[in-house]
Amino acid sequence: MNGTSSGFTQRAIAAIQAGNLSLARQLLNAALAENPNDVQAWLWMSGIVHTPVEKRECLRRVLEIDPENSAARRGLEALGPEHVAPLVAESAQPKVSEPARAATAGRKNNAASHPAAESPGRSSSVLNVVLFIAIIVLIILIVALLAYRV
Repeated sequence: MNGTSSGFTQRAIAAIQAGNLSLARQLLNAALAENPNDVQAWLWMSGIVHTPVEKRECLRRVLEIDPENSAARRGLEALGPEHVAPLVAESAQPKVSEPARAATAGRKNNAASHPAAESPGRSSSVLNVVLFIAIIVLIILIVALLAYRV
């Protein structure tokens, strides 16, 4: 099977349209276990995963199968540039199922061309740090303003 979609993919699309994302994720994982080159399954999976890192992983997989896929290109463009952070916690690994992970396992030697592929979750970790710092600064400003009123 090359890039063709399975019955699992079609049922997953119906589940997504019905709002049952849990079932859709299971069906897409089954489709990718059956055919790791199912472009449509990877595209739909990119729409239901939770983090930008996971979305990029799915969309890059589409482009490895079909380099001319305009939907995947638009998806990556919409995600914007990747942000590189110096540290990433182990717990920041994406929650992609084993069939999807197995389908991408052969790409590990290609990690040099995709630096973020080695440490998923970087952009969300950076965002968390930035938000934390912003909150601390806001608290300091509020305390300073209250101190001047007294």
